[in-house]
Amino acid sequence: MRRAARVDANHKEIADGLRAIGRSVLSLHRLGQDAPDLLVGNGSANILLEVKTAKGKLSEGQAAFLEWWRGPSAVVRSLDEAIEVTEPKH
Repeated sequence: MRRAARVDANHKEIADGLRAIGRSVLSLHRLGQDAPDLLVGNGSANILLEVKTAKGKLSEGQAAFLEWWRGPSAVVRSLDEAIEVTEPKH
């Protein structure tokens, strides 16, 4: 039996905060396979976000996924960081 996917303590705060400022947010944490936690649309791009707590570390698989991925991605530890990295680039 598969266990429920875990999320970092700040996952909900970051997802809800991004939604509150108009970003589209899809939680991906249930995908497994070291996929990032969130897919965020800002109106001009889609960005993958791996959510970590202040002291959280990437697993080897998560680091490998982010290195392999050819699109925009980032590791964020706070709502402020998430807002900054998902700001539309004009």
